[in-house]
Amino acid sequence: MDKREFLKQYRQQPKKILLAAFNDDLFLCRNDIQIIEREVKVDELENYYCPWYYLDTIIKSFEDALCDIRVRGIHVSDSDKIDLDSQRKKIIEEYQKKDFKNLEKVPVATHLDTNRTLFLDSNKTCIALYRNYSQGLENKKIALIEIIGKDLESVIGDFLIINR
Repeated sequence: MDKREFLKQYRQQPKKILLAAFNDDLFLCRNDIQIIEREVKVDELENYYCPWYYLDTIIKSFEDALCDIRVRGIHVSDSDKIDLDSQRKKIIEEYQKKDFKNLEKVPVATHLDTNRTLFLDSNKTCIALYRNYSQGLENKKIALIEIIGKDLESVIGDFLIINR
């Protein structure tokens, strides 16, 4: 998949990546940013970041996180330790009941300088998968569509926070 196809599929349709800061134009013009497809085992999602931020177990907005250096990104493995709002909790609990047989490719971005990976979409689904796996279910694989590159902060603003 090339960058234009990625944007068409993940940014311009109803199932749109809703990050606070994703610079489509810079994403397209940077030749050092690539898109790859791969599979990972669910337990490898442990240290991936959700586009959610917290301070002292309290969820904070993207804007608050940018302004306060104490605010941190949430790892999938720590999502149960954060005071998520009731809507997110409910969705994750509902997703934990699914069988995930026809899961679409999950879009992520990996910053090659820091080796940190951010979910661009499907973070609640992946948290549910991770929680199911950690409860002893088979360690299944999921397909990723992954943006990889260095200096991704200028394209995906969330890396300004998770790379602190």
